[in-house]
Amino acid sequence: MAEWDQSFQGEQKWQGENSFATGAKQDSRATAIAERLPVPTTITDLNALLDTSDDKFVLGTFRFATVMTVGLVKSISDQDGTMTYTLGDPDNDENDFVAVKYASDSSRSQAEIVEGSRVRAIGKLKGFDGNNIIMLFNISEIPDDKDYRIFTLEAKAAKLFFEKNVMNKLKSGNVQSMKGMLAPPTRRNNSNTSTENSNSQPQQTKDRIYQDVKPAENSSLENKIMEVFKTIHDSEEEGGVSVDWITSQCPGHTREQVKQAIEHQAEMGNLYETHTAEYYAKI
Repeated sequence: MAEWDQSFQGEQKWQGENSFATGAKQDSRATAIAERLPVPTTITDLNALLDTSDDKFVLGTFRFATVMTVGLVKSISDQDGTMTYTLGDPDNDENDFVAVKYASDSSRSQAEIVEGSRVRAIGKLKGFDGNNIIMLFNISEIPDDKDYRIFTLEAKAAKLFFEKNVMNKLKSGNVQSMKGMLAPPTRRNNSNTSTENSNSQPQQTKDRIYQDVKPAENSSLENKIMEVFKTIHDSEEEGGVSVDWITSQCPGHTREQVKQAIEHQAEMGNLYETHTAEYYAKI
């Protein structure tokens, strides 16, 4: 499913946010996630919770610069290759938001998007001359009703998670008051012990990571890169991994090819830069 959905699955679930509870650089990490995480939200909530003073979508104390939303394409305009989409909330026709895909972007053509289609839009919030828009990293059609239903649940979960300040409660250990989907497990899973032991030698894992991945022969470079990122433990990913190191895990490809593939995955909302443009982590 979506980029956000990937962050919930398996041992990787909520991996960006989990690092707040244990890392030493709590505030800077929280700020980095809020700046780069494409948080899922409905168009209705985006209009209601957008702070136009600094182009941020506000959930509790988190101020998100990048969002992922789903809308029905009400209109499309093309000005010298720059595509402007007016998106309506599928569940609330009165709420619209404008998304723009600039002609200078290096990503693939969006010509397949037509009026009336339902699309997922990922991009950065910007305000120009009093108008608020999403500067698109990616826009793609989602015709499957099941995918749309999953998105609406993701948006509700994200809103609840951040508005209820769950991260502060996790850091303070005050989790007893949480109920429902936010409640802690009744007992610790014994399998965690073996998982923790396996995490105790991160550098050894990194040294042999590509041999463990064994991607399919016909898998693309970007698929190989994402497979490598999936095998990196959260503790190792705190500051991101370098482009040079990722290149070493992708034999047969040049550094420039790897860098371009990583940058495209970042535009898609799957990766983000950490402290420099040469280090990346998976959202």
